[in-house]
Amino acid sequence: RVAITAGGIGVEPGTIVISENALNASLRKEHRQVVLGQEISRPTILDQVLAQALLMCQNDPNIPSMLGSTLCAEDFYEGQGRLDGAFCDYTEEDKIEYLRRAYTMGCRNIEMESCAFSSLCHRAGVRGAVVCVTLIDRLQSDLMSPADVERYDELVRRPHQLVIKFIKRQLGLKIKENKSLAQATSTPPTATQPVTS
Repeated sequence: RVAITAGGIGVEPGTIVISENALNASLRKEHRQVVLGQEISRPTILDQVLAQALLMCQNDPNIPSMLGSTLCAEDFYEGQGRLDGAFCDYTEEDKIEYLRRAYTMGCRNIEMESCAFSSLCHRAGVRGAVVCVTLIDRLQSDLMSPADVERYDELVRRPHQLVIKFIKRQLGLKIKENKSLAQATSTPPTATQPVTS
């Protein structure tokens, strides 16, 4: 799974995080699902060999990259401890304490799909990996800085470029700069807009 945007936890914006584990909002390595009225818990297991292979493909010294656990929130605002939503029944200190707890458990980014994805892949016997780029350090702010908004296009291409490099390596193809991908553009959020995850 390639996620173009994610909130970072204690890592600089632009860092590629390849997930070793997916933790739910309760900071447990499980995906909870209700089936026929019964709550079922399934493990969130990702392929460690695949994660390492992806990390080995990232050889650009200007792009920070790491393995880390991913915090999988259930929603965009309260589930991620945001302070800028319509509802917020906690303090900034509460938010920081929660994110620091996640950090001590190895979490380096936040998104909303990794628990379901990793659980499904493991259950199906399919090798799975999650590759994200962080757009913000959520220990510092809930919004992108103006400087990071300016480089939004370049940041969101990073996970795709890494996965393309990995696929080419697996196929034995020559790895070179993909001009069309490097020139792709998208509309960046404004400095006051929240970004996904």
